[in-house]
Amino acid sequence: RLGRAASPKKAGDMYRAIPVANKACAERARNRHHEMHKERIKQMKAQVDNSEPHVIHMDHVRHNLKREQMLEERYCQIDRDNTMLLQRMSEMMKQTRTPTRSASGPPSLGRDARKHELMRITQENGAILKRIQHA
Repeated sequence: RLGRAASPKKAGDMYRAIPVANKACAERARNRHHEMHKERIKQMKAQVDNSEPHVIHMDHVRHNLKREQMLEERYCQIDRDNTMLLQRMSEMMKQTRTPTRSASGPPSLGRDARKHELMRITQENGAILKRIQHA
């Protein structure tokens, strides 16, 4: 077969056994290689360091002092604003204001005339109601 041209592979060639001189020796060598492989896998160390960082115990890394300072300043500003609002509200409550006519507009010139007209209409309606009830 050495002198012949390469023939196309058959479908069963892939699963053919590798030719060996002694099957028992070959099996023993294969088992030894497999056991050595399993032992190397057991002894293998991780390539990624999953331990906690050494800087985790340092306070300046765990606490963000600038953020805490900014929050404290913000809370102080809110307290100052609330105090100012409270003072303004208390001053408003202390002042006794009476509503003035100028705030609601000029006084009505025909108010009394409208009031008399409404009274007259109400009396007429009452008289009509009595006539209807007695009829």
